[in-house]
Amino acid sequence: MTSIVSLRQASNNASVVKIGYLQLYFSYGTCIAFDINKPGDYRHAFHPDYRKFSTTTSKHIREMGLTNFDNAADGDDFNRQLSEAMALPGALS
Repeated sequence: MTSIVSLRQASNNASVVKIGYLQLYFSYGTCIAFDINKPGDYRHAFHPDYRKFSTTTSKHIREMGLTNFDNAADGDDFNRQLSEAMALPGALS
């Protein structure tokens, strides 16, 4: 049986949590990006506050392949987009 929830350590202090079609990307304990790859609906966003945050977070961004993700307008927009993606039918299962 395949679990719908998984955690992958991308590198030291960088991880990816996958829940159904949703992937959450973390640098240290902060969610810096997400993507959803549900058939018929692909979305991704990057939290703009962390794009130029630190040398280590910049390294995590490259290691996790997030450099081409679109920036959300701001933190509230990121949270709104993430909430909408999570609400898609079947997104979390």
